[in-house]
Amino acid sequence: MLVNAAFEYYLFKIGGADFDYDKAVTFTEKIRKLCGWSWDVDTTLRYWVERTIRAPFFEQVKSTEGYPEWTLKVGEPSWQLPESYLKFACYIAVCNVKYKGGDGQYAAGSIFKIVTALGSKMPANLKKNGSGDLPLEVRQYKSAIVTCSANDVFATIKISVKEESEEAYRQVLDFLCQLLSFGFPSSYSVKFSSPEKKWLFIKSLPKKGVHQLFANAVNWPSLHPQIEAYAKLAMKEFEWYNDLEAEYCAMPGTFAVFALGLLGEAYHPLLCDYLRICDGEHQSLQGDFVQAYIEKYGFTEKGLELYKLCEQNIQHLPKRLSALYAKRK
Repeated sequence: MLVNAAFEYYLFKIGGADFDYDKAVTFTEKIRKLCGWSWDVDTTLRYWVERTIRAPFFEQVKSTEGYPEWTLKVGEPSWQLPESYLKFACYIAVCNVKYKGGDGQYAAGSIFKIVTALGSKMPANLKKNGSGDLPLEVRQYKSAIVTCSANDVFATIKISVKEESEEAYRQVLDFLCQLLSFGFPSSYSVKFSSPEKKWLFIKSLPKKGVHQLFANAVNWPSLHPQIEAYAKLAMKEFEWYNDLEAEYCAMPGTFAVFALGLLGEAYHPLLCDYLRICDGEHQSLQGDFVQAYIEKYGFTEKGLELYKLCEQNIQHLPKRLSALYAKRK
């Protein structure tokens, strides 16, 4: 509570026409490093946006679907916001994406929407170029056979493979591992295209680009260490592939882990780590994987361990998997 009060006092004390963006960011970064992206930090910054940016210029109305939304008030505003205010609001939006996980995307989008409505081009520039925190060589890569780009503000990764080859996927995996090592948002979406469309032999997996990527890449054994390296960098509890929703929601690294796991027992420690970390309250794809694994290898000692781990971290096991377990003797 003391952090909340001190943080709020500082932000509003330096307000007014002389609001100093650099000082506000420096102070916010100190608080964030001290407390993490805590409830106090998140709440204070959200309140600053609501009170400083939204309340003076917007009013709440109901959309045609009945949901509340914000529109500009009718008439000319009595005063104009300095650019430093809008810049700080965009900084807060970027922080939401970086530190708040999947929920941060929605919060950031709401901020960008009102900043854009006030006439600022900053959100459009951020969408095009990212925050600028990532070096150009980290967020962009292009060769004769691969094109990769990433935007850390909108947490999007785009990958195009022009040639199905071991070297092409080596370049893709190098790009992904370097990107995640530089602090790219832990929840993100992946748009992938290639001439070959392969899928893992697991029922119910969504046929999305990130699935296709690892189903293709796993066909080259020399790339397996890189696929495992990506999985270890990507796996984080309560983080998600943002373009997978509802019954298809999945923790980053999911398809890399599944691709390797179907090869046999060599990646058993990775599978165990995955089944412990994934958010079983909201995700269920792990049950489909364990079922495919048991159908292929049976209830070996390691297969039984995977079953038990999955059972402990999922809302409902697939009926087929439960039936196989019941008949195992």
